[in-house]
Amino acid sequence: MQTDNSESSTMSISIALITPTLGRETLERTLESGLSQLAAEDEWLIVGDGPQPHARQVVAERADERIRYWEHADAASSYGNAHRNCAMGAAQADYFLFVDDDDVLLDGALDAVRRKAASGKPLMFRMDYGPKNCLLWRERIVREANVGGAMFVIPNRSGLFAEWAETARPGMSDFQFITRTLDLWPPDSLRWCEDVICRCEAHGKGLGGTVTQGKQAVIHPTANIYQSTIGAETKVAAFVEIGGATVGARCKVQAFAFIPPGVTIGDEVFIGPHVCFTNDRHPRAVGEWSGESTVVEDGASIGAQATILPGVTIGSGAMIGAGVTVTRDVPPGETVSRSPW
Repeated sequence: MQTDNSESSTMSISIALITPTLGRETLERTLESGLSQLAAEDEWLIVGDGPQPHARQVVAERADERIRYWEHADAASSYGNAHRNCAMGAAQADYFLFVDDDDVLLDGALDAVRRKAASGKPLMFRMDYGPKNCLLWRERIVREANVGGAMFVIPNRSGLFAEWAETARPGMSDFQFITRTLDLWPPDSLRWCEDVICRCEAHGKGLGGTVTQGKQAVIHPTANIYQSTIGAETKVAAFVEIGGATVGARCKVQAFAFIPPGVTIGDEVFIGPHVCFTNDRHPRAVGEWSGESTVVEDGASIGAQATILPGVTIGSGAMIGAGVTVTRDVPPGETVSRSPW
């Protein structure tokens, strides 16, 4: 792989900015950061995850023909994946730039993209995860937690980009999209660019709501948290998703855990890597969902890759072994090693 330091004048290159949205309040800030940088032939494609009145209004207020908004509902897809695919299929510009609705484009970002795009190759820029002053990429290697979708800028050339697809591990869609796209190119095609083009200032202001974060809570910048409460001194690791849930104080939530709406976790609870809570016993891709609540009481521990079905209570101090599927209540202090329970 190569490092690209060229400064060619390429103002004729057009860019399609692609933004899936949950209607977050931060969308307005995202748009304002990039509008003044758009060239005449650029386009900004904003795709609502189902009906998003706030997003529709924000776009309408700009009255800019370069910005297009529509809504796409796909119950079988995690937020963002099908929506980016939909936008890529509609885009006409030369390059794709993926901007989430809580990202901010830095001054000069689109000019930097145009200069580097002279190569006609896929580009990997840098991104500032603002809350922790974490600058990615750290090294010129395509690996997890070192690269992300907002840094990856690619030509709109049929047959040379992959689809955003569902993954078995939550939070891995970006990495999979990058690696699968690069597999379509000759070796050493990726150009590493030193320019920092965007900043993520607030993961977690999703669904129009806010995240309440206790004192000294530590949340990894790649975690996706929205409409949730995180207690004091709790640690949330990389690529965790928490939505519409409550996590108590002094908990540890390890990488790739999934905690959906309706889950309440007490204090001093350990959630191992890849633990998956569910909230519907009879889910369907279409139609109504019937959510149930789940409670994890104080001091309980849940081992790696355990699956917790909805409507159960895991008692205080209980220990759930790695890989166990929990289908019913677990008494306080119980150790569960057989699966299913």
